Amino acid sequence: MITGPALIGYGKSVSNVFCPSEIQRYGGDVPYVRVFKTYSPDQKPNRRGRCFPAGHASGGFALMSTAVLARTRRGQLRGVIIGFVAGVVMGTYQMLKGAHFLSHTVTTALVCWLVVLGWVALAQKLNGEKLRI
Repeated sequence: MITGPALIGYGKSVSNVFCPSEIQRYGGDVPYVRVFKTYSPDQKPNRRGRCFPAGHASGGFALMSTAVLARTRRGQLRGVIIGFVAGVVMGTYQMLKGAHFLSHTVTTALVCWLVVLGWVALAQKLNGEKLRI
C-alpha cells in the first residue's frame, strides 16, 4: 500500500510539472511546458513544479492493494473497485479545484495498479506458485 504513493511522490519530485492553476493560460504565473521538457531561458520559473503525477489520488488508488487480501474473486474485485473509486473521487476533486489534469490521475492509477501486480507476481514467485494475476 505504501509503494504506489511513494513512487508517485518520487515522480512529483523529478517531473517538474506545474498544476493547471499555476499555468499562465489558466490564471497562474508559469508558462505551459510538456512533461519532461525544459523551459526557455527567458521563461524559466524560479521554482520547480511538483504536480505530476497526482499525489492525493495515489492514496485512494493504493487501496486497490487490499484486493490481494481477499480469498475469493468476488472479494478481490470488491477491493479493486473500492480502491479505484476512492482514487477517482480524490482525483476528480483535485481536478475540479485546478490541482491536476486528467492525465495526472490516469497515470497515477496505472502506476498504483502496476505496483499491486508487481508485488503479487513477486510474492507468487517467492512462494513457488504459478504466476496468475
